[in-house]
Amino acid sequence: MSDITYRFATKDDIELVYDFALHALASSEIPVFAADVGDGIQERIMEGDVRNLIVAEDLDEEIIVGYAEVDPQESGRILIMGVFVLPEYRRKGIGKKILQMILNEICTNHEDLYVRAFTDHGVKFWQSYGFDVQFHVMEYKNP
Repeated sequence: MSDITYRFATKDDIELVYDFALHALASSEIPVFAADVGDGIQERIMEGDVRNLIVAEDLDEEIIVGYAEVDPQESGRILIMGVFVLPEYRRKGIGKKILQMILNEICTNHEDLYVRAFTDHGVKFWQSYGFDVQFHVMEYKNP
């Protein structure tokens, strides 16, 4: 397995993270968000607190293979906006290590976490780490 490092994103990561977002989301079940997410990530890196952005980088390949973004809420809870891992790097513990970094480095005051899972795979992932489903959102597409 490649040498993977976990760290907070820096402004130098803008292009790598954007490329990652396009690649990761384009191959997912929600590809329509890829460009918007990539653009939004770039803006947040440039303007925001980069301690809210975590990357998993394959040092051998010099690419971002995993990414997470969190948004501390005024309520004291922390929203995990997403954890994404490239398909070829899944099931290798990368998502788990990213979540552990969120818990150890961001949730320093034992804040509650919540996440919006958009796929069955995402629901299963979060449930495997102790997250409980609180509600379901359903949509009817009128023909």
